[in-house]
Amino acid sequence: MTDELEDQMVAKTEELTEEKKGEEAIAEATELASLDPKDAIVWFVKGKAHYVDSQFEEALACFSKAAEIDRENAQVWHMMGYALISLNRLPEAEQALEYVKAVQPDNAEVVCALGICFAMQNKPN
Repeated sequence: MTDELEDQMVAKTEELTEEKKGEEAIAEATELASLDPKDAIVWFVKGKAHYVDSQFEEALACFSKAAEIDRENAQVWHMMGYALISLNRLPEAEQALEYVKAVQPDNAEVVCALGICFAMQNKPN
């Protein structure tokens, strides 16, 4: 697959995800993953499509695959944290979000997500 075609497919999947068209985004992302299964971005956008469609286990599996390929991508760990919160796997969510906070200390969104995670666990932050 050409980089240009992959970029177009990623953009289309992102657009469908933004429009909350989960099923369509998942279909596009599934095709993309079959064409380029070694690209972390492909798995990341597929995970986001599943997340938007409230398929949190599937989203987590995709984010985990993306993290295997690109261990240092903070966006992947951030979304993984959200999926884990949605699955009520709070200690794991905390670990994922703490990683993001360590590499992006000024990321207000991750600080808020950590606060939510702490509150759900009745932990002081």
